[in-house]
Amino acid sequence: MKHSSYVSGVLLTSQRWLATAFTLLTALLLLAQPAAAQLSATDSADIGLTQLRAENPGLTEGVGVKAQIVEAYNPNSGDPPGILSDRYVPNPNDSQLSSNAINIVGMPATAVLSEILSNHALTSARHFYGSSGVARDLGMGGLAIDAYAASGQQTPTDNTPTVSWQNTLVSNFNNPNLSEFDRSTVSSHSYVFTSDPANQLPTLMMVLDDIINETDTTTVVGTSNSGSIPPGWTPAYNVIAVGLSSGGHGRGLTTTYGSGRVAIDVVAPEPTSSSATPVVAGAVAILQDAADGSDASTSEVIRATILAGATKDAGDIAGTWSRTNTQPLDSTYGAGELNILNSYNIQQAGEFDGAAVTPVSLLGFNGWDYEDNLERNGQRLYEFEVTAGNRLEDFSVVLAWNQNIVVSFFPSFSLGERLANLSLELLDSSGTVVDSSVSDVDNVEHVFQQTLEAGTYQLRVSNDNGFASDYGLAWRGNQVSAVLLGDVDQDGVVNFLDIASFIAILTNGPYLAEADCNEDGVVDFLDIASFIAILNG
Repeated sequence: MKHSSYVSGVLLTSQRWLATAFTLLTALLLLAQPAAAQLSATDSADIGLTQLRAENPGLTEGVGVKAQIVEAYNPNSGDPPGILSDRYVPNPNDSQLSSNAINIVGMPATAVLSEILSNHALTSARHFYGSSGVARDLGMGGLAIDAYAASGQQTPTDNTPTVSWQNTLVSNFNNPNLSEFDRSTVSSHSYVFTSDPANQLPTLMMVLDDIINETDTTTVVGTSNSGSIPPGWTPAYNVIAVGLSSGGHGRGLTTTYGSGRVAIDVVAPEPTSSSATPVVAGAVAILQDAADGSDASTSEVIRATILAGATKDAGDIAGTWSRTNTQPLDSTYGAGELNILNSYNIQQAGEFDGAAVTPVSLLGFNGWDYEDNLERNGQRLYEFEVTAGNRLEDFSVVLAWNQNIVVSFFPSFSLGERLANLSLELLDSSGTVVDSSVSDVDNVEHVFQQTLEAGTYQLRVSNDNGFASDYGLAWRGNQVSAVLLGDVDQDGVVNFLDIASFIAILTNGPYLAEADCNEDGVVDFLDIASFIAILNG
């Protein structure tokens, strides 16, 4: 639950307490590998962006949404070693970005623009909000961009910014004004850390989680391009952590700041995390714009909507996706591959307020809810029906809530965690649990069913602890005919094994709906072409 109470006179105490951790991080930034120059047409189609635009020609794609692009210092190719180390800014005059309002935060009067422009930052920006990117610059004034350096410099130069993102993060912590981090902001981070020898990052991740919870700043962070997960920001609770559809990114379970959680939330079909991260940030910007200030823009609902929209098909990710009742996300692919069309449709289907006793009836199979106060040991119920003769495919439900940070001042200043323990269950009409997600360590639960047969079902969200919590819930599914055309042997798939059965029915009958591939009410030679087309995919 978002808190708004602050203790007078403690702001400087909290900032000073964090100052050592903040300054030590300046040397720990690992620059991500170069990414593709811009989002390709293939990748745009893969994440549902092409279809989203075709179906919604008036979509403004993030116009006016306040956004941050945060970059580590990264020399351009050809720079003399060690000479120009202050590059972190995407070129505001680039043809793909020029109609966006870009504010270079903390740029000193002594800085030379040409010496702080970063090709890496430009590539990230193009994926995020360029005319070839996701939150596309349509020449009508795109996102309002704050460009930040991730940290300061241990040896400042004339180009070193006077304010960095980490500095701003610390200065806004426990600050009732929160001047730099406003509601409905998306923040993109295409960098990671090499190490954290003094174990400072868990403290800063708590600060980040608190800022997200206070302001609904949806913060999208990348992981490394191989190996295990880096120490931060990926393990933070309230971020959206991004990997690669190839599975080649840093992955696994968290070992610091809450161990045993899946670190990756969603993946994108890019070659590096540097490009995958701003692709997801762009999708968030589209959702923020379309939410138009409603509860759909809360960080919990945005995270749930992005994850519930993700796809898990073999053609989308390189491996097999799986989860368990106690591990809600796949340890490599999270909830699956980003699909902005699915997420947009979830959002636009509208909010359905869950009920404590008599379940609310869901209209259709897409939707979301934001609950601002699920009481301790309380529940919310949602009911839907798969009608006779149909089945529900790819039913994906995600419950997300934020980690809360508790600030103590006596006997000394300290930070603590307060994580609600929520659960998500899918029940049939008899009250039997069909599926559940009941992790004790995560702040996300996920139920996924490839197929649900006709019947009435309920979703139940439960608060299994002694204090109230808010949450975001999002779901989607596709109701189709229970008849799988071409599945003549009725084994649940259409493949070459159906050929013999199709020929037998075509020759001798009897009528079988699965063999009536052109759906004209009879099985005859006119079904052959349709059967072959279905068989070939």
